[in-house]
Amino acid sequence: MDCFQPWPRQALESVSRRFLQDMDTLQDSVKDSISKFMAHVHISVNEMSRLYLSNEHRYNYTTPKSFLEQIKLYQSLLLKKDKDLKAKMQRLENGLEKLKSTSAQVVFRSDGLGGIFRVKVEDFAAWVSPGCALALGLLLISAILQGP
Repeated sequence: MDCFQPWPRQALESVSRRFLQDMDTLQDSVKDSISKFMAHVHISVNEMSRLYLSNEHRYNYTTPKSFLEQIKLYQSLLLKKDKDLKAKMQRLENGLEKLKSTSAQVVFRSDGLGGIFRVKVEDFAAWVSPGCALALGLLLISAILQGP
C-alpha cells in the first residue's frame, strides 16, 4: 500500500480494529463501531482538508501516522478516564461504607419529638437511595458537630 495516497476505509477500519483488539477496557461489541467511527473521522478530515485547500489555499496534511496518533490518543484517553472512573467508584463505595458505619452509631436529639432516637443501618439503607445517602450523612454529621 502506498503511504502517500489516502487509505481506503476498509484499511483504516482494519488498522484501528487491530489496535483496539488488545484493549481490555472495551467490550467486544463496541470495538467494531469505534473502529468505523475512527475511519469516518479520518476520511472526514481528509475531505475538509481538500475543501480548506480550495477555499483558503493552505495545506493541512493528514497521513497514516496522524491516523495512528489518533488511535493512540483515543487509547490513552480511554485508559485515563477508566482509571479516573474506577477511582471515583471506589471513593463512593468507601464513603457509603463510612456512612453506614456512622449511621449505626448516630444518636441525635430532636426537640420536636422530645426524645432521643437511634438510626439503624437497615432503616437508613431502606429509607434513602445511594445518591441521597451522602447528602443525608453530611447533614447528620454536621448536626452532631453543632451539638444540642
